Amino acid sequence: MCESPVHAAGPASLGYAGLLTYDLSGEEREAFISRYRLPGEVARLLREVAQGRDCRAHLATPGLRNSDVDRLLQPLSDVALQVLCAAEPFVSDIIAHYRTALRPARPLLDGHALRRMGVAPGPQIGHLLRELRAARLDGFVTSYADEEAWVSRWLVTRRPSPPH
Repeated sequence: MCESPVHAAGPASLGYAGLLTYDLSGEEREAFISRYRLPGEVARLLREVAQGRDCRAHLATPGLRNSDVDRLLQPLSDVALQVLCAAEPFVSDIIAHYRTALRPARPLLDGHALRRMGVAPGPQIGHLLRELRAARLDGFVTSYADEEAWVSRWLVTRRPSPPH
């Protein structure tokens, strides 16, 4: 189960503000932020909560992959996740699983290992690490050897062709 926003990291008022404004439309939320001249941290939270509210139906989709849950919830802070748990109890188990198992998951390979395997330095390494993490979250790779094999296949099938 998710903890109450009252016990969320940071001031309890952030959690309460998220709950109080949970059902506002985008226009109403922005008017509220402007009218009360809310500080950036509070405005950011209210927008995150709205983003979480907008993805709640997707979270309840049967057979949703772990990487999809991660993609939906990754932009949200812990306080926004706690507000979503309090406001939408039917997704609280999914959010608890995300917070405890998915969010902290990392590939066993790092950028140095990818370089040793022949991946060129640059943004491709970050992209490959994100894809590798998604493969780990979805259970396609479970060991160091699995990750190496996955990267090797990726290099063969997706490596850009050299300039002519």
